[in-house]
Amino acid sequence: MKTAIFPQQVAPHHGRTERVGVFRKFNIADRLPLIDALERVRRFNLEHGTSATIITPKAADIVLSEPALGFSFAPSPLLTNSIIAYEAPEQRLGKEIVYADKEHPRVILPTGRYAGASGIALVAISLTPTDFRLDVRREDGINDLWLDICDDRLMAVENFPAQNGWYVPDAKTGVPAGDRRVDSDAARDLWRIPGPIIGPVFRDIDERTVLVMHDLFYRAGVVIDIPRNDFEKVKHLNDSFP
Repeated sequence: MKTAIFPQQVAPHHGRTERVGVFRKFNIADRLPLIDALERVRRFNLEHGTSATIITPKAADIVLSEPALGFSFAPSPLLTNSIIAYEAPEQRLGKEIVYADKEHPRVILPTGRYAGASGIALVAISLTPTDFRLDVRREDGINDLWLDICDDRLMAVENFPAQNGWYVPDAKTGVPAGDRRVDSDAARDLWRIPGPIIGPVFRDIDERTVLVMHDLFYRAGVVIDIPRNDFEKVKHLNDSFP
């Protein structure tokens, strides 16, 4: 499948310049589930000698707040390189969070040191394809998809809201949390489900909406972060496509 990248330069933020690009595919919809997007980025890096990554929730906030970039053309919602997992409100975490439906493998995230906690969501950033392990050991023939994420990479979002609404993002993860703040420009509109869920942290193109309501198999737009030192290696790809 042919892939093009359209590099863009983001205005300086806190003293540094970010560079991002949008993956566009031909002959199929411009959307990928997270696992496929991570693999696509891995292959792209091998081909071009780059260290590109899918954008983090915090980088997505920067990108979407720059109207001059014109990211309204990108497929919405946008993936980030983070996953979030939570149970129903007021339910304590067990040793694992499990998400299951009838169409996909069951998804399992061990909670590690957070087992027994309540009122939190677990977030992991900077995922790679090696963080996922498919296990076919179940007797009913349905696969299990494990997230092999060690304790020191799991971050707890304290006071994770039980309801949709406007909240200020957590400083480490970019996930809205705490008390409602409809009067704050820093607040973001959180959309969640009752739970349980294990899925990416998505950003809507409207700039201020954070979606944590879809599973790992949901197809979304992909924006990548290109390190400054790598930008020249892929800049020529912009010349080949309109």
